[in-house]
Amino acid sequence: MTARAGSGDRTDFEADIDMSTQIDSGGTGTDVDIDVEVDMETMSTSDRRAPGDETLEAVAETRHPAYPFPFVVGVGRSGTTLLRTILDAHRDLAVVHESRFVGWMAQNRGRYGSNGTFSSERFLADLLDERSAIPSRLDAWFIEPEQIRAAVGRAAPRDLGEAIRALYGSYAAHHGKARYADKTPGYIGSIQALSEVFPEARFIHLVRDGRDVALSMLDVDFGGVNVPHAAWLWSGRVRAAQRAGHALGPARYLVVRYEDLVGEPAQVVRAICSFLELEFDTAMLHYFEAPDRISAGLGGQHHHEHIKLPPTTGLRDWRTQMQPSDVRRFENIAGDVLVELGYGLHLPPASTGPLNRVTTPVLVAWGRAVAAWRAKQRVRKRR
Repeated sequence: MTARAGSGDRTDFEADIDMSTQIDSGGTGTDVDIDVEVDMETMSTSDRRAPGDETLEAVAETRHPAYPFPFVVGVGRSGTTLLRTILDAHRDLAVVHESRFVGWMAQNRGRYGSNGTFSSERFLADLLDERSAIPSRLDAWFIEPEQIRAAVGRAAPRDLGEAIRALYGSYAAHHGKARYADKTPGYIGSIQALSEVFPEARFIHLVRDGRDVALSMLDVDFGGVNVPHAAWLWSGRVRAAQRAGHALGPARYLVVRYEDLVGEPAQVVRAICSFLELEFDTAMLHYFEAPDRISAGLGGQHHHEHIKLPPTTGLRDWRTQMQPSDVRRFENIAGDVLVELGYGLHLPPASTGPLNRVTTPVLVAWGRAVAAWRAKQRVRKRR
């Protein structure tokens, strides 16, 4: 397992959703007052708090976070859900499954204020208003909107980072845990923006042999549409993450190979814990013993059934499952990235024949067009 790097420039990705729609800025930021009747005689001294203590603690935690904020990123279908499930099994760590909105907000943080001002009202409206076009999966957090408003109100955020920390702190508390993290593969294109909003952010970039990623993409209706398109997506996104990671350095960016994670889970998970300043918990290696918790954490998604198995090698094997012609196409497009990551090439390097010089770009362009159409259809369904 190694940390790799490059520069912080962003790559123009195909968006999972069409964000060209104008976002409604309406909404309210009303705080919710919660009255709790407490028997002071039965409270311990440590439990007796002066009025406002809870608010002061919330403000302190959002402004001066005590722990790193981990982000698990990677090209879709690279095993990030497995890593998320392992980390979420830790007694102290609650890992959000694909928040989606944080990366967009980080890249558009000027929308919420500048020069020491912050609009909690606009932030909450973008999160909670059903008319908002910002991608959000808060319904899978099982936290009521009133609780979200109350958490943000108590934190009195001065900027976007503080508001999001309050939100994630509420998620962690809802699960009885002290720390939080996020797993959203798409944030592979938002590393630089997220690192600026959260100075405490640490990024775990999970990489997997791109040929296996391509096979997995072809089984779902998102990601690569054909093998050349998958190769183009995979290599471009890996390169972009490497550039952003190089700008951050090894203290904040770690590359983990999926094959190492499933082959030597104890060793790799211990290394990840060290990177995150998180005490190792053996429960992480037994995540599969709680299938109901796994299902609940995935928010109803059904394309992750393998996640309920122990770490298993060979679930995908391009050597036996991919046609030689597709192997050639993939390696012609992404062979340099495969070699750099230590995966090597199956077929000897060769010049691209006349037919491939014509068909490969056409297949990539066709894949991009189909992916864009699919994304627009998903946006329409959400409205």
